[in-house]
Amino acid sequence: MFGILALALAKRARLRRSISLGRMGGAKLAGLGRLLGMLALSFGLAACVALSVYAIMTSR
Repeated sequence: MFGILALALAKRARLRRSISLGRMGGAKLAGLGRLLGMLALSFGLAACVALSVYAIMTSR
């Protein structure tokens, strides 16, 4: 959930920066937010897969 929020905020920051023609700054911060959002989504997906496999393995 927080990963999706981080991606949305990073996209909004990149859009605001492009509207201001780069005068606002913050490109590195928006990129970092995007990276952390993708990382959070990846860890969440990996946890879901791990829990699913564990549930299948223990149900037999």
